[in-house]
Amino acid sequence: MKHFNRFTAALLFAVLTAQTVGCGSDKPIDGTQTPSTDTTTVAAAVGYAFPSLNLEGGKFSILNSTNTYGQYTTLDLEEATGDILDDAVYNRNRAMEERFHFTFDITEEAIETAHKTALSTIMAGDDVWDFMYIQALNCRTLIPDGCLAELSSIKELQLDQPWWEATTCENARIGENRELFIAANYFSLMGFDATLCMFINETTLENLNVEAPYDLVREGKWTFDKMCEYAALGANLNGDSGFNRTGDGNATYGVVTWPTGILGLMSGMEAYYSETGSDGIPHITAGSEHFLEVADRLAKNLTSVAGEFIYPEGDLWHREFFKAGRALMYIGQICAATQYRDMADNYGILPMPKYDEQQENYINLISNTQFVLCMPVTNVNVAESAQLMDAISYVSFTDVLPVYYEKNVAQKGLRNEDSIEMLDIIRETRYHNVAEVYGWTIALRNEINNKILSGDGSIASIVASHLPAAEAAIETILKQIS
Repeated sequence: MKHFNRFTAALLFAVLTAQTVGCGSDKPIDGTQTPSTDTTTVAAAVGYAFPSLNLEGGKFSILNSTNTYGQYTTLDLEEATGDILDDAVYNRNRAMEERFHFTFDITEEAIETAHKTALSTIMAGDDVWDFMYIQALNCRTLIPDGCLAELSSIKELQLDQPWWEATTCENARIGENRELFIAANYFSLMGFDATLCMFINETTLENLNVEAPYDLVREGKWTFDKMCEYAALGANLNGDSGFNRTGDGNATYGVVTWPTGILGLMSGMEAYYSETGSDGIPHITAGSEHFLEVADRLAKNLTSVAGEFIYPEGDLWHREFFKAGRALMYIGQICAATQYRDMADNYGILPMPKYDEQQENYINLISNTQFVLCMPVTNVNVAESAQLMDAISYVSFTDVLPVYYEKNVAQKGLRNEDSIEMLDIIRETRYHNVAEVYGWTIALRNEINNKILSGDGSIASIVASHLPAAEAAIETILKQIS
């Protein structure tokens, strides 16, 4: 798995803690200043050479998916809003338009239909969009039909550079030629927002006289067993007669999540549904000894003691459950942080726990709601479009991503060095699940999730029943892309 290196982190926080490059001020961004649109100094610092493009008033057309899940999906705004992140996006776009003499043309379409619109337009042979942001799990309807351009062969896209999101650009390659049909960058922040992590209630820990596990994370000791120990501390009836999943009463719980949280825990413990070999051939690994052991371990530990784990139902959804102070920990997406500004308790962010201390890295799954970047094969200006997107990706990395950090970290309960450090660990250890993109294991994953949530981890027969169809689907896609 390919992660960001320390150069990336150093650059990111250098930009974050500087007021603005080229503005002559040494004040930190505190939410009141408007980020600069001048990227020349930063570009020189990392050796980025902006392309010599003059688009002569043309349009840069992008199909963008939208959703109601709470992630930040904005690519452009008509005017500055006064919101620090909105204004960073607005200023980035105006700076790019001024530099390259073009205008953004963003088409917004709902997540449920964007891929269908893309498919019909491309199949008709119409050159409408330069790029598209499509939900990852919906790309399986576009790739087999030859609708998407192969990206790794487009030299103008510097996909190995830190302004591209490395784990998606690496893990999504398949086939003997390591073809790449989807990528991710920071022009869209949605994928970052969709990354799974753990939220922890610091106020509850203080009341229990227990230290937050930040040092455990630093020491490589934040494991599933440690998470279970903390979960036990959070389970308390508080006078209720029992625990329930509807949110009624006063009882508190250890961990709250929704089914995708189970997938996040499994990925965090290196239990992958598929892996791609060095030859580019994907293999289903859900039947491995380690995968089966992790599933059994989750089922036994999460459901054996009432109150330590809950998948809520009813009006009080998982995010609100944590916000109400009813759970010590919450497995959710980073975007939930923006909804906790008025949360009464202080909270922090943690990476997903490891299997054990011998596991090398923390691993944080990017949800399959992630929007990924695609180029339609109908684009007739490939090199020009790619040059422009690479430049926008770079400026998004230097000028917008640090502001995103500030907006999401500088919340009540997150104004501390611990949380900034945890968020950077999460960013460096994200994991893209390519099996979700191609749909090989979605049915298998759903059935395994339900089995684990029922308290039964004996899933070998389930894997065996799904394996032939999953392997056949892999073989089909390999033939189609070749």
